[in-house]
Amino acid sequence: MDEEFLGRRLRSERERRLITLESIAANTKINISLLRDLERDDVSRWPTGIFRRAFIRSYARAIGLDADEIATEFLERHPDVAQLEAIAALVAKGERPKPRQKPVLRLTLADTPTPFSGGQLLKKTGARAKAASWDCGATLALGLVAFLMLGTFWTPFAVVTLCYFAGSILILGALGQLPRVKASTKGEGHERRYFYGTVWAVCVAQPVLWFLWRVLPRSQAMDTLKLAVFVGLLAWVGNRARLGLLPRTRPIVPGEIAVSD
Repeated sequence: MDEEFLGRRLRSERERRLITLESIAANTKINISLLRDLERDDVSRWPTGIFRRAFIRSYARAIGLDADEIATEFLERHPDVAQLEAIAALVAKGERPKPRQKPVLRLTLADTPTPFSGGQLLKKTGARAKAASWDCGATLALGLVAFLMLGTFWTPFAVVTLCYFAGSILILGALGQLPRVKASTKGEGHERRYFYGTVWAVCVAQPVLWFLWRVLPRSQAMDTLKLAVFVGLLAWVGNRARLGLLPRTRPIVPGEIAVSD
């Protein structure tokens, strides 16, 4: 039955890909009420002319569907009144309207996958070995300096190593030289929501659990309450990440015009 309704099919496809109408409206600049009307197969308030076709193409791209195919089906089911009037005027003048050219089918051939021995992990091995040697040498040198000053080795060495790597990651992250810290995350697809959803869930739930641990007394009932609050926060934040409502959790699907987020 849903095959007869384009809007229901589009909504099912969008929900299957876990894409919210809010994220589509934010990226396509289309009023969200028009998108809701589209998914209800009510396009009475949709614009006419080039905007009508541009809107449906943008929506189709946002949910990862073929824009030309969806636009063609949409205009067949919901023809543009202004276009029909223009065709009627041409017919009244005795002229024949020009038929629309169908979109040309374009095929993209996939590259033959290279074997593991030629993969990215084994490239630039020399540079990576030098970087690892530099890290080991720097931490060892700092640990020896601390040993000469304090008279012990392992505890200062552990502290120096932690500060060295934490500081390096902080500096490299601020400079945008680490994965997933650049201004734009275009091309990361759906999987990025799991990464950032985990980050947000831990950042929110862990401090709350620490606060409850410090404030509430130690008992079986209180420990159960702390656990329930912690798990509840993880579930709540995870669900918001699943819906794409948290920073950097909105999926970027193939064909979408992505902006920095």
